[in-house]
Amino acid sequence: MKIQNNRKGETKSIAGFTPYHFFSKSGKGFTLLLAALVSSIVLAIGAAIYGIAIKELNLSSIGRDSQFAFYAADTAAECTLYNDINKQLFATNSPATFQVSCDGTVLNVSAVQNQSIVSGGSANYTVPGTFTFTPPAQYGTMTVTVNGGGGGGGGGSNGSTNGGNGSSGGSSSFDGTVIGNAGGAAGGGNKNGTTGANGSTGGGNGVTGGGNGGLGGNGGQVTATYTSGLSATVTVVVGVGGGGGNSGGGAAQPGNGGSTGSVLISWTGGTPTWNSTVFSFQSEPNGICAITRFSKTLVSGSLRNLIHSDGSNVPCAATTTSPRALQRSVELSY
Repeated sequence: MKIQNNRKGETKSIAGFTPYHFFSKSGKGFTLLLAALVSSIVLAIGAAIYGIAIKELNLSSIGRDSQFAFYAADTAAECTLYNDINKQLFATNSPATFQVSCDGTVLNVSAVQNQSIVSGGSANYTVPGTFTFTPPAQYGTMTVTVNGGGGGGGGGSNGSTNGGNGSSGGSSSFDGTVIGNAGGAAGGGNKNGTTGANGSTGGGNGVTGGGNGGLGGNGGQVTATYTSGLSATVTVVVGVGGGGGNSGGGAAQPGNGGSTGSVLISWTGGTPTWNSTVFSFQSEPNGICAITRFSKTLVSGSLRNLIHSDGSNVPCAATTTSPRALQRSVELSY
């Protein structure tokens, strides 16, 4: 048998043994392991780069679609601004439907007006005293009827004692200028049995308010009409009716009190007041959808204009069905 020393390149013979050659272990297994490790790392990096590339592609696509949507919204908003400023087509009193032209395309516009409706009403003051009335902010015609308090009737006599005189009523007024004069006192009946005098005639701007004997009189009445010019608050005074005179006693009856004054107010509805007009229309610049809402609103006495346009990246028919549909908005305020 021969034994070979690979390091020294020597071969030795050993008697009685079959000759074999012995070699050191090979490094091929480690190389394969390292190659597999490197391959997996490269594959992972490649997969990550692919994922980033896909995301960048999607982001680029969304950015492009977003630009289309902004384009549609901006185009519709600028068309609205042009037709309002240069052509005055969007008027506060526009008809319910009309047409405008955007880039040569005729569009149908709907308009909705919002108005404050002022209805009529009334306020009646029939209890003696002083009150404050607040006129409505708007009204058509206001009618005010003022009745003064009536004078009291005279008391009846019993044949030996005269009846007492009635007392005067109180005046009524509206805003200090419309005055219903009070009815005067009626004299009492005398002991000779004559009837107590009628309540004195009340006066008010030439309108007679007569009296009814011992039953007490009515005050004067006056009516005024307004369409404007009233203060923010108005003082209302209701006169009291005069008391009846005492009877002379026995079977004689005391005089009846005069009628209580009153202030009766009624008004008709005013002219509707314009608050705002809202316009809306749909357009498709270059085949992609835009929906525009334009409002003209009265704010603290000034006109405020607001254009709001919603643009899409797809035609109007596909805005609710396309998975790629997105919306971008543009607003103009002036």
